[in-house]
Amino acid sequence: MTQKDLAEEFLTKARENAMNFKDINFFNGPFFQENDIKAAFNAGRKSVMDSLPEMEWKGIEYFQYADTYFGRYNIDDFGICLLRFNGKEIPLPPGSSLEETKQAANEHYKKQIKQVLGL
Repeated sequence: MTQKDLAEEFLTKARENAMNFKDINFFNGPFFQENDIKAAFNAGRKSVMDSLPEMEWKGIEYFQYADTYFGRYNIDDFGICLLRFNGKEIPLPPGSSLEETKQAANEHYKKQIKQVLGL
């Protein structure tokens, strides 16, 4: 079952329970199963990653930066790219191109978000 399906299933159950409550057909049990709530919450956290846009780079050709919620990524390109996050260097494979460096920054950013979300 996909994350979207889990969310839809959870919403369907929520609507059914709301209708029963409105019509005074009280259900003798919990409105939501704990596992349903956890699954919907986790699906929501994971969906953040699916809709995350790529970082927006600014600056000039040799000095580019991207601001994020966690801080700033900087790329210095003097034929050899240097990637820094909040002033700390992020190691790159030797000979990384500008596009590969930007991809490394995006991967690092997504890793930061996953860590915060506990994924």
